[in-house]
Amino acid sequence: MTDDLFWWQQIPSAARCVARVTQEICAHHMVLLHIPEHLPWKETFRNLVEEGVHAREDRRSLRCIEAMDVGTSLGDYLLHHFCKPAVQDGFRPSYGYDSYLAGCQDTTLGTSYLYLKEVEADVLPAWAAFLSRYREKFLATKKQVHLPGDGFACLLETTAEEPLAEKGLIEIFLADELTAYDSVVFSAFRAGDVQLYGTPDIVTYLRPYLVEVVTQLAGRDTELAAALLQQGQALLETPMEAVSLALEAGRYSDGAPFPACFSEDAVHRAFWTAQVRLLFPYLEEQRIAFLERHAEEAKRLLPYENGNHETVSDLPSIEIGKIYYEIGRGGLQASERERDAVALHRSARNDLAHLKPLALDVLKAVYQQPLA
Repeated sequence: MTDDLFWWQQIPSAARCVARVTQEICAHHMVLLHIPEHLPWKETFRNLVEEGVHAREDRRSLRCIEAMDVGTSLGDYLLHHFCKPAVQDGFRPSYGYDSYLAGCQDTTLGTSYLYLKEVEADVLPAWAAFLSRYREKFLATKKQVHLPGDGFACLLETTAEEPLAEKGLIEIFLADELTAYDSVVFSAFRAGDVQLYGTPDIVTYLRPYLVEVVTQLAGRDTELAAALLQQGQALLETPMEAVSLALEAGRYSDGAPFPACFSEDAVHRAFWTAQVRLLFPYLEEQRIAFLERHAEEAKRLLPYENGNHETVSDLPSIEIGKIYYEIGRGGLQASERERDAVALHRSARNDLAHLKPLALDVLKAVYQQPLA
């Protein structure tokens, strides 16, 4: 399954958005859909809504139209594209488009849904107000005379963020429905298809690491996350080159370029954060496991004063540096394997403590040489 379909069909929040918009349209509601500037795979979202409407409706059609093709007057567009010539000829400006169209019977408005894409902020208030008035007048007219169907229904799609709160309009904010967590879930699932190299145990550690790196770099930008995931293990081996390639070679699905290349400091910080989130807990678990295995000897070291002039009096608080030092002077007995592992874990922890991300081979070595 392609990334776009996976996002809109398999990620629960995204799938619910498609279902809700489809439901609101099929309920003959006027809908104001607020979308983020870079809605992930926007055209796929529209296509799925259109397919959903057609699957549920056998008497109405959904027309997806670029807002720029409508002109400045939505009422005038509806009159000339949904009404027969005789109805068009009967219109007078004094009637007002909303009142006139609400009372017309010889039109295709009642058998149509209209999806207007990318409505600009300068016409949005007027168009929303027109739809609100039309809906109100259609319902009022229907109480007095027989009008077939439920009238015209329309969806206005816009990147405008401010609510309009027009009477009779359902407003949906996709930025509130699609969270950063959804992007993490997407990356976690899609990372399962990425080819990574190493022993099964190493790959088990590398996969969540790749997800965390992508999350730190892309945030809630799901399309960027997908592009970074396509770099696979190269992203972990040569971060700057892989990030630059993803940004330079890729684009958003709407044709817009990805953000400018991240600075080296930003990439390093993303990798460091990912490693701290995943590796620090592992290093601590390994340190405590080592101390528990050597508990009898280690307890003889207590209490002692550490480098910060703090008294260490309990076993789990003995630092990796102290373990390394005591092994070196003979205060703790350790095998050659344990000595090497302690040295490696100490070095890795010190680097992370000083904001220095570990190279991939060092990261692998830490997992390959446990203290437990």
